[in-house]
Amino acid sequence: MGGIFGVVSSANCIKTLFYGTDYHSHLGTEHAGMAVLGPQGFYKTVHSVSQVQFKSRFIDEYKKMDGFFGIGAIDDDTPQPLIFRSRFGVYAVAAVGLINNKNQLVNELLKEGQEVKVKLLGFDERGKVRLGMKMVDQATGLELTAEQQKAEAEG
Repeated sequence: MGGIFGVVSSANCIKTLFYGTDYHSHLGTEHAGMAVLGPQGFYKTVHSVSQVQFKSRFIDEYKKMDGFFGIGAIDDDTPQPLIFRSRFGVYAVAAVGLINNKNQLVNELLKEGQEVKVKLLGFDERGKVRLGMKMVDQATGLELTAEQQKAEAEG
C-alpha cells in the first residue's frame, strides 16, 4: 500500500506537504519522500521509514525545503518521488497502485539465459545503458501501446 499527497500554493507549501505526507504514513511502512519545486529548482529527499516515524526522519530537511509545488509519497515497494528530465521539462512524479498479480508478472519477466527483445530507453548520468522489455512484443519485436501494456496488469 501507499499514499500520495500533493500541494500547489502561491506561498511556501512545505509545511502543508510535510504534514499531509505524514498523515499518509500509516499507508506504508518502508519508504517515504518529498519533492518541492521552488526558486532554486527541485529539492528531493527520500528515506527509509521502516524503523522510525516519518516526522522524526524528515524534520531536519523539512526546515531547509522551500517551494510552491510539492509532492510527497509513502510506499512499501519503491522509494519515491522520482525526478526525471525530458524534452518537455523536469518533473517530480510518484505513483501508488495495487497490482494483484504482481508476483506472477515478475516471474514471467525473465529467466536466466532467456533471449529477449528490448527497447533502448537511454543512458543514465553515469553512462549505464537503460533498457526496457515490457514495452516490446516479444514475438514480433514491435513496441506495445500503453493500453496493451496495462491490459496485462490486474487490479
